[in-house]
Amino acid sequence: MRGGAGIIKKCYIILLIVFIITFVVSFEPEIFTTNNGFNKENLYRAKIVELQNITNNYKHKQLITAQFIGGPYSAKCISLSNELNGQPFEIKYKKGDLIFLGLAKEKSSSFFYIYGPIRDRWLLLLLLFFVASVVIIAGLQGIRAIISLGLVCFLVFKILVPLMIQGYEPIIVTLVIAALATVLNLFLVSGFNAKTIAAIIGTLSGVITATLLALIFGELTHLIGNSDESMQMLQYVASTHINCRGLLFSGIIIGALGAVMDIAMSISSAVIEIKDSNPKLGLCSLFTYGLKIGRDITGTMTNTLVLAYVGSSFPLLLLFNVYDTSLVHVLNMDQIAAEVIRMISGSIGLVVAIPLTAITAAFLSLN
Repeated sequence: MRGGAGIIKKCYIILLIVFIITFVVSFEPEIFTTNNGFNKENLYRAKIVELQNITNNYKHKQLITAQFIGGPYSAKCISLSNELNGQPFEIKYKKGDLIFLGLAKEKSSSFFYIYGPIRDRWLLLLLLFFVASVVIIAGLQGIRAIISLGLVCFLVFKILVPLMIQGYEPIIVTLVIAALATVLNLFLVSGFNAKTIAAIIGTLSGVITATLLALIFGELTHLIGNSDESMQMLQYVASTHINCRGLLFSGIIIGALGAVMDIAMSISSAVIEIKDSNPKLGLCSLFTYGLKIGRDITGTMTNTLVLAYVGSSFPLLLLFNVYDTSLVHVLNMDQIAAEVIRMISGSIGLVVAIPLTAITAAFLSLN
């Protein structure tokens, strides 16, 4: 038994090393090319070195002199204008701001334009604060958590997304990636032990339950899956046919994965700790303790999952309220029905994971 566990642990370590090496090799620090389906736009970093505000007949315009930072136009300056018509999406710049300049190429000419502000350095700063807080609070465990998060991001952005674009079945691919992410994440964070195995079993059971419910009720409600603007745009720019419904259900799987993994690990860890502190407890007693802990966690975790989905749809909910749309009409819209199924199926997956994780952890703690 110990020999088999050792072999599995070595295989996991080898697989983890392969993923880390692949992640580092495939990492692209800077990407300045975007493809809108019709032409490519090259983006260049620049700094606003001079700026003049001009107001004429209630119209505001900014005359900007920007200096390129790095790249083939490094240190060169260019003059641009930023028209401001009072729209909420417009950005008013100031001297010293860092911006992206786009190079639009036409048949016989090309010109630069202001693409938008550079935000990545501030996002990177926020990311560093996050990493520092995790490492300071959790120590070595926090470092493992950060590495596991990087691996999950790699699985999603470097494997899952490209496979979907190539036309593979989104649900099957997402389930495989979710299972792989769960195994790598939990083993890396908590090590190879009974607690981790129980959490993996509980997580996968909850995610599969959420997926099955979403598929069943998605079929019953005739969900289309392309009511979202980004989904409609994807149909035009993607080189292959995208399964809209499959992509919708894939989002449900990924959305539920983190919450289910969290509750499964919490219950599994608690059951194992209880067993270690009181070795005389039997299967039924440990299972009961696991259920009690799960009940305490369920309320807050379900709220977290539901509020996360509501928060992502908040502008749409406000729009319905402004137009005084009836509740019956709202619930029967494809986009809202999809969000409701996403919330409820994910929450049920959470609930189902509790007893399965508790009984698995209790059984493994006795063996």
